[in-house]
Amino acid sequence: MLAEQREGTRLRFKAATELSRRRAFSTQQRMQLVVMAAVLAMAGTGQGCSLGCKLANITLRVESCGVTEVIETTECSGLCHNQDPNYIGNGDMDEQKICNGDWSYEAKHINGCPVAARYPVASNCRCTTCDEDSTYCGRTPRYMPSCFSR
Repeated sequence: MLAEQREGTRLRFKAATELSRRRAFSTQQRMQLVVMAAVLAMAGTGQGCSLGCKLANITLRVESCGVTEVIETTECSGLCHNQDPNYIGNGDMDEQKICNGDWSYEAKHINGCPVAARYPVASNCRCTTCDEDSTYCGRTPRYMPSCFSR
């Protein structure tokens, strides 16, 4: 009877050890998959995915003398790094950065119209401190695209 109990205990121990080994192997495999997915995701973000502040080509409609024409121009577009603290105290807040740059205006002459239509053209872009006198510096309440939502 004692030998049977020992054999039963030995078999239960062996089964528990095997189950533990399988679980450890399964956990190790899962971690490898997580690491591989993270590496692939990071590798994919470098290809054609940039949310930083940069020049972007856009199409605008300009109007003069009741006639509308389409023109191509550039604008500053993208996101700048900002910190949004969890605790908002009485101290100074971090300055918010916005995507802005150097702008000039060009004129589009529409046939038959003596008045040219003026439109903005950005020549370079960078993240600058937000000027609350001329720009809305609050949160952007709209959907922000990400590289993974394509």
